[in-house]
Amino acid sequence: MGYRWFDEQKIEPLFPFGYGLSYTHFALSGLKARTNADGGATVTIHVKNAGSLAGDAVPEVYLAAPATRPEGAQFAPRTLAAFDRVSLKAGEERDVTLEVKPRAFEYWSVQDKAWKKPAGVRTILAGGSSRDLPLSAEVR
Repeated sequence: MGYRWFDEQKIEPLFPFGYGLSYTHFALSGLKARTNADGGATVTIHVKNAGSLAGDAVPEVYLAAPATRPEGAQFAPRTLAAFDRVSLKAGEERDVTLEVKPRAFEYWSVQDKAWKKPAGVRTILAGGSSRDLPLSAEVR
C-alpha cells in the first residue's frame, strides 16, 4: 500500500507520503508549468525558507489523473512525477525547476499493447507531501 491507495480509498494517513520533520518551515508559491516538445513538462516552483533556521525542502510535483479517462485505462487520483531536495538558509528563497518525463503522462494500453497519451488537459499539483498540494497548474 502507498499514497495512491490511500488517495483512492479516501483515507487520511497519519503521515502522508513525503511528510518530513524539520526545524524550519517552507513556503511554496508561483507554480509555472509548460509542455515540452518531447511531450513532458517543465515545472518551476518558488521555494522560500520562511523559518529562522537552515533546512532542506523537498518540493514534490504530482500529476492528476486525466479528467476524461480512456476506456479500460486505470489511473491513480494523482501520481508523483518529480521532486528535488533544496538546501536553504533562513530567509533564503530560490526557484526550483523540475522536469516531468513524457512517460508520466502516458498509460499502458492492454488492448493496443503500447504506451498511449490521453487527450486533453492534465493538472499538475505541487507541494510538500502527497496531502499538502496547495499549488496547481494545467498543461496540454
